[in-house]
Amino acid sequence: MAFALIRYKWKSIPIIAAVLVLGVVSVFYIPSIKEKMFYDDSVTIEDLQEGKINEDNINTNYRAYMWEQMEKLFYDRHKMTGSGTGTSQGYMYEYPEDFGGLKILHSDFEQQKCDNGDIALYLYGAMILLIFIDCFRTYWRVPYPPIRLCALVAGASLIGVYATFYSDNVVNYSMATLSMPFGFYGMMLGMRSKWRDNPDDPEYQEETDDSLLEEEIMPESN
Repeated sequence: MAFALIRYKWKSIPIIAAVLVLGVVSVFYIPSIKEKMFYDDSVTIEDLQEGKINEDNINTNYRAYMWEQMEKLFYDRHKMTGSGTGTSQGYMYEYPEDFGGLKILHSDFEQQKCDNGDIALYLYGAMILLIFIDCFRTYWRVPYPPIRLCALVAGASLIGVYATFYSDNVVNYSMATLSMPFGFYGMMLGMRSKWRDNPDDPEYQEETDDSLLEEEIMPESN
């Protein structure tokens, strides 16, 4: 969906909305998915519309209880700053029996809250948003295809990675996944810097498919 938003801009909104609707409908009307999602099969889409579904209805495979207990220990008394980097992970390594042998929180959001508080969530979220906006703007303002490709991959993959922060530890245990968007973003920044220094260089004058780039918003060369 992030790919479509960068590539097609506001034209992609109906497609994104349709995908979201289909995703919600599949949760309630495909038995195998519904069984994994909820404790009680009697939950319906009408309950969602009426706001009756909460985390107590959703099968988080023990995660919700673990997150609640960890927040009581390391977040509730220090909501803005948390209890210190590494505190939650250290506790889980030292006392795995508290959570059935689990040694990781299975949520980067929860780990950020417990370790570094709300300020960590705000700063990291702001960083993700600003990088995505920069990728979006670069894709539509730079005519050089390799730069645009890096912007597209970086922006789209970054949103996907960030979404998985809710239910997994991407930062600690999947560095290859986390590094991919930042790797492409770094390549985009490097090539864009060279392009800005030498916009008239023949290397950057490759033909660009007009269907991929709106001519009117391309920057003027100084």
